[in-house]
Amino acid sequence: ELFYEIRHKTYATAWNLYKKQLLSDIIGQVFMSVTASIISATVEALLTATVIFAPIAHVSGTLAYLSVYLLMTKFSIDMKLHQAEAVTRSQAFYTISSDQRDPTSLNDRSIVDRVLKDSMAAALIGHPGGYYTQVSGGEPDNMYTGEVLVSPPTFGLSNINLIQKIVDFGGLLALLWENFVEMGESDPDSFTALDFDDTNLNFYLLTSELASYNQRADYSYRNADGIFHPSNQYFANSLGYLEMRVKTASNNQLDTIIPTNVDGRPSYQFINSTVHSLTLPQSVLYKPIVLSQDRYNELYSQNDPEPGHLVIAVRTKDYSNTRGMNPYNWNSTEQLAGYKAKIPLSNKQFEYPIQKISIDVIKQSGIIPSYDRKDIIINKSYYAIEEGTLYFTKSLEEIISEQYLEFEAVLQQSNLLTTSIYFNINILFDRIIKNTNASTNSLALAQATSYAIMDYFNQYMKAEVSANMISEIAYTETLTFWSTVISTPLAYFGALLATKAVGKMAAKAGADLTTKAWKNLMARRTSGMGLIIILKAAIKEVFQEIIEDGFIEALAENLVNLAGGNDDLGYWISALGTSRREVSGALGRIILGTSSSKANFKSKISLLAARITGNSKMEQKIKKQIDLDFTKKQIEADQKRAQMSTWRKFMNANTFKGIFMMTTSLFFGRISYITLVGFSSLIEGTVGITPQVYGEAKTMAHLK
Repeated sequence: ELFYEIRHKTYATAWNLYKKQLLSDIIGQVFMSVTASIISATVEALLTATVIFAPIAHVSGTLAYLSVYLLMTKFSIDMKLHQAEAVTRSQAFYTISSDQRDPTSLNDRSIVDRVLKDSMAAALIGHPGGYYTQVSGGEPDNMYTGEVLVSPPTFGLSNINLIQKIVDFGGLLALLWENFVEMGESDPDSFTALDFDDTNLNFYLLTSELASYNQRADYSYRNADGIFHPSNQYFANSLGYLEMRVKTASNNQLDTIIPTNVDGRPSYQFINSTVHSLTLPQSVLYKPIVLSQDRYNELYSQNDPEPGHLVIAVRTKDYSNTRGMNPYNWNSTEQLAGYKAKIPLSNKQFEYPIQKISIDVIKQSGIIPSYDRKDIIINKSYYAIEEGTLYFTKSLEEIISEQYLEFEAVLQQSNLLTTSIYFNINILFDRIIKNTNASTNSLALAQATSYAIMDYFNQYMKAEVSANMISEIAYTETLTFWSTVISTPLAYFGALLATKAVGKMAAKAGADLTTKAWKNLMARRTSGMGLIIILKAAIKEVFQEIIEDGFIEALAENLVNLAGGNDDLGYWISALGTSRREVSGALGRIILGTSSSKANFKSKISLLAARITGNSKMEQKIKKQIDLDFTKKQIEADQKRAQMSTWRKFMNANTFKGIFMMTTSLFFGRISYITLVGFSSLIEGTVGITPQVYGEAKTMAHLK
């Protein structure tokens, strides 16, 4: 209930903002399209009229359209960014001494989630990645931010289920139709691909710091083995990791994350635990999960839960050819306390009950290490964990020598140049425990409360993000449809007038306008324009804008960012891709058309060079070869069409279109305009599937 309430509220808020800018955005899009079309038409007409440059006229016109549209889009985006910055500055207040530094970012999203992020493209495939919220804190000129995972990813079979994808596509069509009929009043729940999935939260994935040990030199957490393990994918986005990270980055000024709530919207905040110690609830981080005895016995009636296994590579003290972390790097306070060795585990706490700690003596003279002695158990009286650090009351060499009497001799006999000797410290600890006493009961209550808060974050942020993605799709539809409907006739007649104006000027200058190239250009410019053409172009442009451009923008910008490129580079690559799509898209084809020339670009350049140099023989030879190649391609195309035409008649019959449209609509669970259109196509197509069509299809199948 919370999820759908927040989603509808956020969707309505987003549309209230969109409506304020809709008119100006439509005007901007129309202006860019019409301007690019007129300039493109002028360039193509000028080059066509010169005769010599006619072979590259269409290509040049297309490049002109692409360049003008690209630059105007960039200018429009920069203007909006400057306006947004001006608003931000007008609402932000800094002290005179403040240097106004940007916040320090402590992490980023998981790599797999940075490819699409929360884009339209991600929405179209059901947003399989995780959902995040931002945590922040610090002084105005010394702020820290981080990305916290609040909802786990849903990668899995459910995302490749064909029937579910049909349902989701039906939801997209239903949303687009509703939004077309009632702009801004459409139901975001129609878009079923982003429904709430009732996935249970993975408490450890959202909170545990344990997987982050795999990112530290000489440390290894064996329970999350492999780079594709979810815990390794999202290690930097857990609450436990971010607390440790901000404590180090802020030099202990910030060391705790707390949940806050403003007007019902949850958020996380970095704070100093010492300052807020009297009001802080019990922390659930760096501790095992507590289960009731009944639940524990139900889950682990046969075997005990798998313990956590942390391995730390440690160097030896009395041997030079060694590797690992230095366990003898202590400060004066630790030395006065009588400790002989230490292994830092966490700059916060490490409160998991220890099952056992053991030492492996490792020898390595090649690529593969070997065990010289394995599983030397350390007596519990020899170690203690304080403030996240494992301390030993004896040196590691002393502990080993008590059980491995030949150890000193091994050190003396080993070849210092070729054999490396070091230790693996194995720490086995409980990650799941029973609720058996007052202490575990208190921790269980704190964890249950924390889980409820995390579920609130899960529902709220998933609703908010999904609503914004759905509203972006709906707004893109509205903006694209109406801007295309308006700009198509304006661009068409603008290009026609520009071409005629160039023709008049060229005629006055003595240019020959009786050439085949000019006649073809004028035939294309006067090919006709009608309401059906405009509507078809607008509908096609909507789907291309949402689907094709959605993926182009998300992939280009985010992959450039992943590769280390800046935002400007990402924009230019994205803009080139989308502008190229505009050229070959529905509107681009109407305005620019396709070249009537039979030659490819390379042949056009060769023909142009022959004309410029005055080599008439070469010009005729190139033309003849172009005609031969074109004739050959036409014959091959006709043969291919003859083979496919019968099956295409059968498969493209309105019956199948009707079945598809009705299926998606009915799977979606409602009767709408799509259902009626599908039913109409089904009846019309059924009449069209005659015995003759079916017989032709079967005959062609047997001939193959």
